Order: sequence, then C-alpha cells, then structure tokens
Amino acid sequence: MLNGLDVSSFQGEMDFSSYDFVIIKSSEGVNFVDPGLERHVNSALKTGTPFGFYHYARPDLGNTGAEEARSMLQYINEWVGSCLIALDWEQKSLSYPVSWIQEFLDTIKEETGVVPGLYIQANQATNSKYAPIAQAGYWLWVAHWETYSPSYSNWDTWQIWQYQGNPLDLDYFNGTVEDWTELAGGGTPGPGPGPGPEPEPTPVPTEWIKGNRYLSQSEMENNVLIINDYFSKLGWTLNAISGMLGNMQRESTINPGIWQNLDPSNPSVLGYGLVGWTPGTRITNWLREQGYAIDDGFGQCAKIWEEWAHPEREVVWIPTKRYPMTFDEFVQSSESPEILASVFLYNYERAGVAAEEERRKNARYWFNWIQEHPTGGKYVPRLDSDGMEGNPYWYDDNPFYTAGYGLPNCTCYCWGRWWEIQNVRPELPLGNANTWWNDALEMGKKTGQEPQLGAIIVTWYSDGGHVAVVEQINDDGSIVTSNSGWGSSYFWTETLYPSNGYVPSWAPSEAYVQGFIYLDYPPQGGGGVDPEPPKPPTARVQKGGIGLYFNPWLRLKGRLF
Repeated sequence: MLNGLDVSSFQGEMDFSSYDFVIIKSSEGVNFVDPGLERHVNSALKTGTPFGFYHYARPDLGNTGAEEARSMLQYINEWVGSCLIALDWEQKSLSYPVSWIQEFLDTIKEETGVVPGLYIQANQATNSKYAPIAQAGYWLWVAHWETYSPSYSNWDTWQIWQYQGNPLDLDYFNGTVEDWTELAGGGTPGPGPGPGPEPEPTPVPTEWIKGNRYLSQSEMENNVLIINDYFSKLGWTLNAISGMLGNMQRESTINPGIWQNLDPSNPSVLGYGLVGWTPGTRITNWLREQGYAIDDGFGQCAKIWEEWAHPEREVVWIPTKRYPMTFDEFVQSSESPEILASVFLYNYERAGVAAEEERRKNARYWFNWIQEHPTGGKYVPRLDSDGMEGNPYWYDDNPFYTAGYGLPNCTCYCWGRWWEIQNVRPELPLGNANTWWNDALEMGKKTGQEPQLGAIIVTWYSDGGHVAVVEQINDDGSIVTSNSGWGSSYFWTETLYPSNGYVPSWAPSEAYVQGFIYLDYPPQGGGGVDPEPPKPPTARVQKGGIGLYFNPWLRLKGRLF
C-alpha cells in the first residue's frame, strides 16, 4: 500500500518527498492545460516521487471523449510510459453517457499502450451503469471520505482510494512501487531540472513491526515514524503526538500486535494493541468489523481517529478535574509533551498503573527524536524574503495584489504567508489590518491571547493597524515576527516582548495587540485544527476570464473547475 495525494493549480509549490506518489491535474476539456502542471511535475521530479496525471472531463462543452483524450496527451506526451493516466468524471459529466468515458479511455489505451483508470465518487462506483468500464479492464480510482473502506461494485477491487478531501486530497494506491511502475507502462521519469541530483529523501516506513513480544528501540522507532506521519497529516501537533507516544511506549512498546503480559488467552479481560485497549476485545472486534487484521497498526490508528472525531460512537476521552482538556484541545495543544503525556494518561488511558513520570520522559524523548529525524516535522520559520518575489502566494493568486494592494503591505504578506505554511488557500479578512480581529471573530477563526507558531498577531491603531506572522517563540516569552509594511519595507523581522504586550516599538502610542489568529491547518509544532473545519463564506475567483463562484470546502476533490 502506497500513500500519496492528488493536486492541481489550486495547490501552490509543494514538497512531495513525504509521499509515495502524486497524481497531477494535467488538463480539462480541449486545449486547456492546468496552470499547475509544470510546477508540480518539476517538484515530483526533484524529489524522485512517482507521478501520474488526471484529466477533468468536460462533455458539457460538446467535446467527444476522443477529442479530450488527444488533448490531454499533448500535455503529458513527454512522460507517457512512466506515469499513470486517469479520467476525472464528476459534477456535470454525470449526466452524460458512459460511452463517452469508454471512448476517452479507449483512445488513451490505443495511442499510448497504457491502461488508464477512472476517478468517480463512491456513489457512482456502486452504479451498475459503469460495469462496461470495469469489464474493459480499466481500473478504479474511487473517492470515499470518512470511512474505513470505500464502497464500490462492478470492479473486483479498487486501485486508488481517495480517502480525504480536505485540506489536501489524500490517496492510497493498492499495490507496491513495482505495481505502480507496471501500471504506468514500465518506464521511469527522466531527471528533473537543476545542476545535479538531489539527495534521496528519507522515506517514512510503511510496514509495521509487530508481534506478541516487546519491541527493541529501533523497532519502536520504525513504528513511531508511521504514527507521526499518520497523525501529523490529520493536523495533530507534534506535542500531542509525542504525549500519546509516551503512553503507547508504556502500554505496548508501540506495538500493535502485543497482548498485556504477552498473554493472548484471556482477550475479554487483558489489554491489547498500541494503547492497550482493555479488554482487548474492544479493539479486536472493531478491527474485524472494519475489515482489518487485529494487529494492523493503520487500523488501530483509524480507531484512535474515530475516538477523537466521532465520540458519539464511543466515549473514550473523559476530561478530568486535574486536566479539564477536551480531545479536540489535546490534538491541537502546544503544551509541553510532558504535560500532554499526563493529559492522555488521565483523560484517555486511565491506566491501573499510572507510571506517570515514565510516560512523561518517554514523551519528551520522542518529541526530540522526531524533530531530529530526517522525516520529522518542524515548523519552518520565514526569516527572509527568499522565494517571495513573483511567488503566486503573494502575487498573481493573492487578492490584495490583484486589487492593487500588493507588497509591501502587511495584509498581503500575511495572506500569502498563511498559504505558504498550510498549503491551502487561506480564508482571511480582506480589509485593513485594524479590522482583521473583529472580522476573524465573525468568520469563526480560532483566536487567543497566547502566541503560537504561524499565528497572525493583530496590532490595532487608528491609522490602518498592522498584522504580522509569529515565526519563533523564545524561552523568555518573546516572539520573532515576519512583516511587510504598506509604504514601508518589503520584508523585515522583529522581536516583540510580552512585557509591553507584544506591541512593536515603532507603533503609535495608541496601539495595542488585540490578539492572535491561529492557523487552520498547522504543520507540526504550532496552531490548531478541527476534525472537520468550519465552512467559510463562499469566495469568488476568476478562471479563464469568467467569474465563478465556488465554495473552497466543497468536497469534490478540493479544486476549482
């Protein structure tokens, strides 16, 4: 099983080194190339990430399947034989006959020798009208979110499963790297541009080490990397992941296949698995019902996800008087790993033997170890303007720039910086800086009075106000912010101190800090995230000179059409 994602021009420049594959939107209709195609291909080539392409069908424009297939090929011909090819069939296309799909896929196969696939939603994949596509041997890419197994019929199995639609489209490939290469046509993409080859990225393991035994240190490290990768993609802070890992080490040596006391003879009494679910039948029955083997680590992570995101199914997390923190607050917390290890112990584990100090030490160890490991995630501060000039985050795709209020400008800068941090087009206020705080509250943004990495600090004064981004939090409580200023400097950093309320020294005497607007989708190390983010107002964008209204949260592959 490979872990990957699919992207389009809606995503900015990305680093694909932490993914096993990426599928890139190449085209739409006839003679329309996706603006993000070249950018994403270069990124994939740079990191050596296997890639494929999808074409968004537009039968509603009067095009035939063969015409759109040949149009797609003109943009991807250079990589045919080393890339997967798929047709994206949704929205308006659904009212057109399946014979259109067959014509498109047949044309691709006849002209390239590559067997393409079909992307459809789960509610379409179960419709018998698609049986001819399956019978012709074209593989299935099914979209089905918030479930443990996708729904489909007609096909014997799925080849790709898009299991998440926000904030990124995440996918599983049902096979190995060798299977991917064979399906792509057996070739290998050529080298990317640049002076020389980049070092090979350190891969995240995909195979759990498990069994009814205690794991060694190196074996635990293997599983820690998988767990960190899984939960960081769900938006958990590294602090929270480490607090949980500190407990897992005590309960199971981070082993999804271990029984309490190594005794499998009494599953209705003894604990089992990563967090020592007790009795063990709590987790083993659930895993079997969902189609997992009982020692499947990904299945056990999915159970933890369910306990967090869907407490109505089983109440596991119970805030205590000692630690009155909810599960939501835990996963987004920037408290120390030691404190969060204690929170997880008392609010989740409720272990018969607390061993609290041991769990706290374990949590600190894993926090430090993950940060030092090549695959570990850290917040990357921006302390200079490198890469900003001409970058669409701050220029062509930035609403302040397109409205004539580009850099230097604090609001334009913060808008672009949030897109850079989160890899998601931000929903932020569009007025002057001194209106951002009240507007953010009305939009339902997460706010507070304590600094977090990536948060926007809002300073009010009557002449426009100022916003900046928190890049570092120092041991003395001071913070380093990145800034741009209307009619002032293009970029600068400065250190602000809690002793004067984090007000910049250059601000007028009336100035005061209203608070911090926290990230919606933080990288590890800062901010917070909801299991299901609140829906912002509808936004307006321009595409091909035509004004289109869209909802950025519409779960249709998370991109613009």
